[in-house]
Amino acid sequence: ARTSRNKNFIVLVDSLIDGTPGVVFNTLSSMLLHHLIVERRIEDAAELIQHFLKGAGTIYESIGQEVRAPTVCVLGMQNSSLELEYTSTGPELFYVQQEKHKIISGGKAENAKVNESVSKVSKLKGKIGASIYLVSHDIDTNYKEEQGGNTTSLKEILMKTYSLDFMRQQEKVMEFFRGLVPEKPLDNTLIFGLNL
Repeated sequence: ARTSRNKNFIVLVDSLIDGTPGVVFNTLSSMLLHHLIVERRIEDAAELIQHFLKGAGTIYESIGQEVRAPTVCVLGMQNSSLELEYTSTGPELFYVQQEKHKIISGGKAENAKVNESVSKVSKLKGKIGASIYLVSHDIDTNYKEEQGGNTTSLKEILMKTYSLDFMRQQEKVMEFFRGLVPEKPLDNTLIFGLNL
């Protein structure tokens, strides 16, 4: 998380590498984000993700790794109005308030040229009491009971637990996951939540 003059940014990055190279990548990418947000004062989510992806290529090369496209999510929150802007290279943002929800996507802008890395930015007026989640898999991913019983989506799990405080919510979500397996094989599922 980084703060500019007018916005708070939360940036999640999966470098797609493990071990010591992954730790070095995380350290250098954090320094890159600090430079882009604090020193260069970039306050536009699409511009931030574009500059970060360019810099990530240099980081991969500097640590002797094959250059690849990391998974990146950028959430900008206006300090005074709670206006949210979101863009990503893949995962969606899940917004829940009073049992209503919205799925907000990022991705490449439709009008972008072939060699242009322009991200689509989705905007939403956040409200006090709402919860937002960045999830590493599709929010509609279905999980089934190990014994072959009922299925539940990740969205249903979060809808059932969003009103709990995060410690209690974490316990409940872990309870769900202990008895469920994804219908299609997946790596670990990351859920990052934030109460507004």
